[in-house]
Amino acid sequence: MSDDFFLKGLKRLNPTSVVEAYLEEHTPQAFFRELMQRPIAEQKKIVFALHRDLALGIQSPSASQAAARNVDRYILEGFLREFGDDGIAHLLDLVERYGFGPIFNEEGSAACRRFGAFTAENSLCTSAIFALCAWEKISPRFIRRMQDILRKRVEADRELAITTTLAENIARMLHQLAPESFPRSELDPKTNHLRNPEPFLPK
Repeated sequence: MSDDFFLKGLKRLNPTSVVEAYLEEHTPQAFFRELMQRPIAEQKKIVFALHRDLALGIQSPSASQAAARNVDRYILEGFLREFGDDGIAHLLDLVERYGFGPIFNEEGSAACRRFGAFTAENSLCTSAIFALCAWEKISPRFIRRMQDILRKRVEADRELAITTTLAENIARMLHQLAPESFPRSELDPKTNHLRNPEPFLPK
């Protein structure tokens, strides 16, 4: 059931004290209320680390506490815009760090059962790129950085018969952010390669 439906039922079936206790202990609102009381530098440090840990399944104490309040990486991605350019830099830092490792989990492995066919790192990078659409405008220096990451991914993809969709995802986001400068991306559905990388690469 959706969170809204659950909370509606919770309020109808329980006394106010029970509802208030649940909202305090098990909802993202309580997490963010506490977070916003901290200095901005500390907020960034907490959110950036939590976003990474929750996406990669790292069982840090802070990640466990956040998960208990139903905070997930997608909620945190929505909050990153509050940090402006620092939020963009964080997302691109993740892609640079984790976007060039293993792409697929071994079939039948514990990681495959937990995260699916793609590694948690690969999924994190895909999610991080698409999270950039929350910003109405991204400065040219970040566009250039996305192009540099894309160039490295395209070069790595040349050695692979089947690859991640990361290159196409970056190209798609470049088009969305600057349609006057970048065409629509073209994905090879059989291999996941970006079919038209040239217009997206740095000159």
